[in-house]
Amino acid sequence: MRLLRILSRRLSRSRTSADSSNTLVRDAAVAPAKSDHDISSRAERLEFLELVCGWIVVIGVAVEYIPQFIAWAHRPSWHTFKDLIGGVLIALGVAGEIIFADWAKRNREILSVRKDKEIASLQLLAEHERSARAKVELEVAKSNLARVQLELRLRARTIAGPEHRELIKLLSAHAGKLVDIVVFDHHIPETEQFGIQVISLFLAAKWKCRLWKPNASTYRIPGPSLLILTGVGHVNDLKGVANALANTLEKAELDCGIGLGKFGCEGEFKRTDFHLELEEPPQFMGMRIIAPLRIQIGAKQIVPPPFTTITVQPRQPSK
Repeated sequence: MRLLRILSRRLSRSRTSADSSNTLVRDAAVAPAKSDHDISSRAERLEFLELVCGWIVVIGVAVEYIPQFIAWAHRPSWHTFKDLIGGVLIALGVAGEIIFADWAKRNREILSVRKDKEIASLQLLAEHERSARAKVELEVAKSNLARVQLELRLRARTIAGPEHRELIKLLSAHAGKLVDIVVFDHHIPETEQFGIQVISLFLAAKWKCRLWKPNASTYRIPGPSLLILTGVGHVNDLKGVANALANTLEKAELDCGIGLGKFGCEGEFKRTDFHLELEEPPQFMGMRIIAPLRIQIGAKQIVPPPFTTITVQPRQPSK
């Protein structure tokens, strides 16, 4: 009967522990103001008290059964051993429960620490992956931007819309003047087509125009793919026109530059170096004196062209 009473108390204590655990869960839900540290400290205190109570039970059982043990030691018999064995089993069972529960707790703590480390490692790995993905996305965005910029740089040049009307109005104010349009890289269709667009603007504004195609790049003046050039001695006369042309062409997103006093206007182009493609109005006799205004056109360049020649040397008139 005594054994049954002890087991009954142990079962009651287990139910009480379960009820206490449920109460703690309800308290945690009802009172969320407590910090995790406070709840952890409280749990550690309760576990310590549970350990102390368990050892008290073991000690109490041992003290209760010491007389039976002494009697059995003096007179070993089945009768005395029968009264003793129940208490010994209870003491061993409770002690084993306490010891194994402590071992299990330590193993759970080790697993918890390992899981925390694994979670932290996975979170760090995920962060690195997010960072790497962000870098890749940034590189892709940069590549797409560079591709779009390259496409914009290499698209065919055109003058249309408001800029076309503005240029014709600007040039019409100087109708009757002479301009030389020199197209380099004319083997590229885009360059040749753009040269035709430029000369059509001057023709629409009633300018005298000549379209030249050089046979070599020796006489090319360095600069952007579209250069507005004035001859020596005509800087003051044509500086305003050149600046106005450049400003309007820049509105059309065209690479454009200005060169003042870059070539001499005496003499004429050598037929061996330049081919006259178009002349309006046609001139059948006499010298074709170099025009004081020149439009130099070349292929679209990603970087400035590596030309070093600065000045065209025209052929001097024969005396």
